[in-house]
Amino acid sequence: MMKLYSLIFGGIACAAPHAFAQEIPEHYLPAGPAGSGGAGVASANDDDAIWTNPAGIARVRKARSKTGTRTKIPNLILGANSNSKTFYGSIQGAGESTIEDLAANADGLGDKPFWVRAAMFPVTLVSLSPSSPAAFGIYMNSVTSAYIDSAAPSDAQITAISDIGGVITLGQTNSSNRLSSAIQIRPIYRYSLENTIPSDDLSNKSALQHHFTSMANKATALAIDVGLLYTMADYWFPTFGLALLNVPLQCKSDYLNPFSEKRQKICGTKFSGNFGSPDAMSTVDPADLRAGFAITPRFGRDVTARISIDIHHYAVASGSTYYGLPGIEAGKLFHAGVEIFKGSPLEPPPYSLRLGTSQGFFTYGVEGRIGYMSIAFTSYGQDISARTSRTEDRRALLSLSGEF
Repeated sequence: MMKLYSLIFGGIACAAPHAFAQEIPEHYLPAGPAGSGGAGVASANDDDAIWTNPAGIARVRKARSKTGTRTKIPNLILGANSNSKTFYGSIQGAGESTIEDLAANADGLGDKPFWVRAAMFPVTLVSLSPSSPAAFGIYMNSVTSAYIDSAAPSDAQITAISDIGGVITLGQTNSSNRLSSAIQIRPIYRYSLENTIPSDDLSNKSALQHHFTSMANKATALAIDVGLLYTMADYWFPTFGLALLNVPLQCKSDYLNPFSEKRQKICGTKFSGNFGSPDAMSTVDPADLRAGFAITPRFGRDVTARISIDIHHYAVASGSTYYGLPGIEAGKLFHAGVEIFKGSPLEPPPYSLRLGTSQGFFTYGVEGRIGYMSIAFTSYGQDISARTSRTEDRRALLSLSGEF
């Protein structure tokens, strides 16, 4: 009996963002913002800003400190959902039973997805000049999921997407650091399998290898992101943020949108290459328009709260062309959270607590620093339904990095 981990890594060398089934696509999800409900457009102030609002790289340093270099290695993230152990154990212990029988009759397998993630993002943040912050990094991000519907247990839905890419972020800020902007370029190589296979093939190594060979997509793209931040007075005053991830440079006219259940012209970062599954969601990363508001009140001399409210994936239509994914229920676009920490809001805190809500589900996280090392744990709920009624998949992320 093949271990399920062969499914995860057998056809993939390393690391990509993808939504399981009908979940909203995320090209990369950092552990910290995930604990604050995914809200980070206006509160971006560290290397996570690259994935939430690139303009936040200017907020890594103090307003009067215009030089310096900061490097994070390996910036590792490992993740799994609450069902992954049960799913793996059910398949490993199938014995003479078929996977189809287990899915139809066992509570531990049918309608409970398997989801794991592995990512790495070494990055360096530098000051090219007093008003020009920049970031340079490479990333590997791999997400694998499997799902068996107990109503149709003979088939398994497999999603395995692996991205390898680079990041070049160039920012600009005024003398007070209150107004900042950035543009970034992300070349991406993507290897992915998104298809339906016989459920019994989950325990058949040669069959899985065949599926990866015959149905996998191998594609490349060049993504561009832009961001803007404005603080009214200082860090503890209101900040407004705006970001456009996956600037819509190209469109796919026959994209199968699971939220509208229609083929539509969707614009964003379009991939080109060899497609074994041309209807896969990952052939396009739709444009993601985000807006956010944040405020950082202080309670006493030492305790600070960073409160953030965001709207993500707002779709804009121009005739029959869509920038973003239309049809997503409005409540799923809302993200809000708070980070509570001790010390100055202008310095990385020694530890922090995060709480929030994302797509209607509770999120939380903790982060601590010991010397040059930082570790973070986050738990969040992901909506895996395309319908108004929400279906939660509870997930956890563990992040480990050294900062120099």
